[in-house]
Amino acid sequence: MAKLFDDKVRVDLDPAHHNENSFDYYDRSARKDVSNVREKLNDWFSKFPTSEQVELKSRFKKTFSSAYFELFIHELFRRQGFEILIHPEVPNTSRRPDFLMKKDGLEFYLEAKEAREKSEAQEALENRINQVYDSLNRTKSHEFYPDLIILKIEYKAFTYFFSGL
Repeated sequence: MAKLFDDKVRVDLDPAHHNENSFDYYDRSARKDVSNVREKLNDWFSKFPTSEQVELKSRFKKTFSSAYFELFIHELFRRQGFEILIHPEVPNTSRRPDFLMKKDGLEFYLEAKEAREKSEAQEALENRINQVYDSLNRTKSHEFYPDLIILKIEYKAFTYFFSGL
């Protein structure tokens, strides 16, 4: 049986990096709370159709939250007794929604979409800022500790200020 997260020895207790992919963090962390999340996701993943697991795992590694949402939707409807078809063919179109749900004569297509509160430009800017934080966190010195007071980044139509102590 394929697993979303492979069984391996994990010793890293560090927190997630600012720009770290969630899958990579969950896969490296030895923290008990993260281990619990891994176990639950592996359990849900084991109930996802085997023929679709490779593709879903690949998407987890790239875009964790949208793949998680799709796995969550699958688990939610599975527990309610729905028959679930993944990426079904739809008559008279080339579109393939995420699911076809069937139960007690009810049948409907479901496309799982993640709503985001930030534009692509805002997310790109946030990623750049997170790169600065990750770089500062990698700085190793016994002589000083960097303390970022104000960070000002201008990006096209908006300016982002972060002020902290």
